[in-house]
Amino acid sequence: MDRLRESALFTKAKSSKQEYAQIDGNDSEEAVLYQATSAAQPRWRLIPLISSFLLGALTVVLALGLWQIIIANNHNKRTNRPFPEMREGADEKTGLPLSWSHGDCGNSPADAQALGCRYSIVLHSWLPQDCLTDDDMEDEKLMYDGRNWPYEINGRNLTMDELHLGDYDHFTTTFDWHVVHCMYVWKRIHRAALDASRKIDSYTANFHHTNHCVKMIGGDPGGMKDSGTKIFVKYPICA
Repeated sequence: MDRLRESALFTKAKSSKQEYAQIDGNDSEEAVLYQATSAAQPRWRLIPLISSFLLGALTVVLALGLWQIIIANNHNKRTNRPFPEMREGADEKTGLPLSWSHGDCGNSPADAQALGCRYSIVLHSWLPQDCLTDDDMEDEKLMYDGRNWPYEINGRNLTMDELHLGDYDHFTTTFDWHVVHCMYVWKRIHRAALDASRKIDSYTANFHHTNHCVKMIGGDPGGMKDSGTKIFVKYPICA
């Protein structure tokens, strides 16, 4: 009996040592559970990563779609626009294109004033109110700021107030004025080219004027044949 009891105690002690050795070793249940948890954790981490990727991809798709809509709208603004009628021929008296006279504001200062038109001292043209924008009004200030050009009629120089009235047929000025005038007309063309909602007139849009400016600024005397430094008041059509 004593031997049997000792054998049982020895077996139990050996078994206990084996159990403790298993728990303390790398193959313990805690280690297995930890490893299993660690192995499963990356799968859980993939869910927010995938969600973020899909959300980012959706955002990019929506942004590209919105960009395409904006581009399409801008393209339509730039291309689908009306242009004023360009009448063929030139005025026998001034040599200027017929499209620059007998327009929306008649053909005299009295006609234009009666029709409620505005006079532009950049274009030196009578135009309907809605044919000129705040940008055009700002250009009037910029073009003449700090300048001291002559505006002569019959040997008398007009004041700036008289120039603004537009109550004259023509005036004589300098080559320098002519060059600056050309640049501001081109500025108006550029704004109209970028925004089809802006109206443009048959003086600004007429290639005759652009060609004249290029020849004049480029040093070709032929560019001054039609008007020289004599600036005529225009009455164009606006569209």
